[in-house]
Amino acid sequence: MRLVSAAMWKVIKERNVLHYGTVEDFVTLACESVPALLTGRHQAKLALGLRARLILELCSGQGPLDLQLILPHLDKIRSPVSSSRRLKKDVKIENTVDNFRLLVQTLTKDATARELFYKEEFPVQYGPQFDQELEKLLWEFLVRLDLLLPVPNLAQTVSWLSASPAVLEECAQAASQPQLLKTLLHYQTCHGHLESAGTALAAKQKEPRREKTVGRYRAGRRERGSWLTALGGWR
Repeated sequence: MRLVSAAMWKVIKERNVLHYGTVEDFVTLACESVPALLTGRHQAKLALGLRARLILELCSGQGPLDLQLILPHLDKIRSPVSSSRRLKKDVKIENTVDNFRLLVQTLTKDATARELFYKEEFPVQYGPQFDQELEKLLWEFLVRLDLLLPVPNLAQTVSWLSASPAVLEECAQAASQPQLLKTLLHYQTCHGHLESAGTALAAKQKEPRREKTVGRYRAGRRERGSWLTALGGWR
């Protein structure tokens, strides 16, 4: 599990955006196995932010867009769901999801609006600051997950993987197999690593409180903002 965690961290550090969907799948599976791992808002910002950044990368091409590649990812843009009360409906998340879906619809249908978005808005709303915020969110998630696992720690594992690119690639491939991840998480839970530590986390944790014309596109800019800005504080 630590090898997979380290591989996910390398993906974010190297800004390998096309693999962000795999990172999001890993985060979601871990949070389903240990509901107390993250607050609902933190999970939403991280999981949805990763998927949104991937979609925007796929929409950034100059020529015709591959909708068969984009739409399956867009279908995954929704508020995290859980059987626990921890992830009760969050209006801010719901609104952000709706606004992002409208943005993607505009980008896929209107080449002029798409050009303007990536020239004027994307560098500000989804540029380096957005990437750094995603990095912080993922690191906090990995640190909390790391507390639930036995030695070696995450820092040591990342160091090992940095010297072994082939192993890193194998771990990244493993993270793309949901059933394998579920098996790993189930193993840790059965051995008490996740369950006992997750209970401790739960005791400490509290929930935090397109238009086709250029003119209409720019008018909607203020409402959209970036994904992380729209959702506000994540702790």
